[in-house]
Amino acid sequence: MFTAEQQKWVDGYTSTILKLSREFPRGVFSDVVAWAEKPYGRDGNQDLYIGMVGNGEKIAKLFGFRTDDPGDFGVKGIWIANALKRVGGLDNSGFKDIGMHGVHISEFLDRMKNTAFGWDGRKMPFSDVTFRFIVEPGYPWPASDEVEKRYNDWIGGFSYWSAKKHKQVAPAKPTWFIDVEDPGRYTGTMRGVNPCAAFPSNDTRSDVNGPVAGTIKGQLVTLTHCVRNDVSDDSIEKVRSCGGLLFPSLAAGPIPATNFGTIVFVFPLEMVLRSLKPYRRRGAHPTWVYNTDAWTAQTGELTRSVPEFLFEELHGHRGFYEGSHMWTLGPPRVPTSNAPVDTRVLESTAQLGAAAKKIARRWKRDATQAVFSRLSEPTGMDDFANRYAYCEAKATEVVAVNDLPYIIAPMKLRASVERLVNGLGYDGQVLLVKDDFDVDSPYERYRWAWRVSDIIKGLRPVVEVRT
Repeated sequence: MFTAEQQKWVDGYTSTILKLSREFPRGVFSDVVAWAEKPYGRDGNQDLYIGMVGNGEKIAKLFGFRTDDPGDFGVKGIWIANALKRVGGLDNSGFKDIGMHGVHISEFLDRMKNTAFGWDGRKMPFSDVTFRFIVEPGYPWPASDEVEKRYNDWIGGFSYWSAKKHKQVAPAKPTWFIDVEDPGRYTGTMRGVNPCAAFPSNDTRSDVNGPVAGTIKGQLVTLTHCVRNDVSDDSIEKVRSCGGLLFPSLAAGPIPATNFGTIVFVFPLEMVLRSLKPYRRRGAHPTWVYNTDAWTAQTGELTRSVPEFLFEELHGHRGFYEGSHMWTLGPPRVPTSNAPVDTRVLESTAQLGAAAKKIARRWKRDATQAVFSRLSEPTGMDDFANRYAYCEAKATEVVAVNDLPYIIAPMKLRASVERLVNGLGYDGQVLLVKDDFDVDSPYERYRWAWRVSDIIKGLRPVVEVRT
């Protein structure tokens, strides 16, 4: 792939960048790799890619990118400038100019390319250089089938240079690739990574026998996910093939979100508690928790957009810009621009309890249909956050359906529930309740939500949640 001259330059330069990567905190970066946009051609005109391979969580934390917050960035420009100076042979003027200001992740990648020009007084034998972060366990791979075929035809397959191994590496083709529809391309598809493979369900079976309801300073909180009454066979198959529910949106509060459907999955309460202080362990975020329905992306949207980003981040093709999100870390923490104005992220059980209590004062169990209708229709944008009778918890992983202890549904939907249970291979408890109500009526579904809440309270002892 490289000429002898290029190979010598790549070996020396990537070894220098590997030395630089070791100036950063331990465990951030593991290797520096290099590959060309295309196999060596007759004109010798190649663009070089340099990838700094590392832990996505630590890279994001290093650059203040963990929460997509456009506030202060992490590592300062002067620190990077001094690190470049210690390593030697690398131009540090681009970072010295930033001084004590934080360096955004995109700014770091853009300015690092300047260190390649005139590195150690040598002429760069490439037409251009592009820096990328590659999130573990990813590695370089061609951006498309066309480029991959070109490598296969010209030099027998794709390979990249590893500074850590000091040799050319010919990786196996990843098995998690899928085709993603892209009407803008002449082929109609583009390469993506299956999010179900990138986010395999964690083993939470230890939670399945835990509490399903708790009180926070007297306020009841449950954790549920509602599905449509007429869930399709295609949707069931997607969940089964994924190994569970992909980033499901959960209702945390006194009642489930039966406005989305009357078949209710009951989640272990620990899934939301482990995301909040004082229960949260360092680095653990099984859910992001909000004070209202945050209008987070639904599964259909995620399966269309996320695979492309995952491919780019895991295989060396992602440029990060302000406001962009690192999808290898899971769904964004910060609410989207579509969320109600007053939406905020909750950090503690005390905040969740206060938000749930505020909701309970507004959404009474005995609300009449007139009151329900008034609450359901906001009077203005500022009132949207009060439209929902629950807080939202957004799962950051695939949740295996057999990690969920109960499904609760009205008896009249028995056929739909049996099809769902059999299709998913669900082995938990199914509770079919005799309750003759109109499942298509929003108000009747609201009353059903309170009935389900009472059932959940009676399934297991209700715990007192620490604050």
